[in-house]
Amino acid sequence: MHRMWKASFVKSLGATPDMKIIDVAGGTGDISFRILDEMKQIGALESPIKVLDPSEPMLEVGRRRASKLNYAGQVEFEIDDAEELSTVADESVVCHYSLTSIKCLSATLF
Repeated sequence: MHRMWKASFVKSLGATPDMKIIDVAGGTGDISFRILDEMKQIGALESPIKVLDPSEPMLEVGRRRASKLNYAGQVEFEIDDAEELSTVADESVVCHYSLTSIKCLSATLF
């Protein structure tokens, strides 16, 4: 069921070549890698996906996974907190698991 939800979620994004994505609380990059797989299938990827998470150990796991999956350079892993995002310009924001962990929802982009 979990895999089906993720696949449906990624399909619902409607990936396009010019899409810029920030994966908030993306940790190990699981959803981002699925988005990259989807974009690869349609030949769409102009900008790397940014994975933001407040946990450096989670981001390190993501960096290792990106390298193993040959996505190094297509995903940027950065420390950031959903309640204190430094910048979000014209990117599409993906927020999957983080809503259960945010203490102050009004402090986020929503």
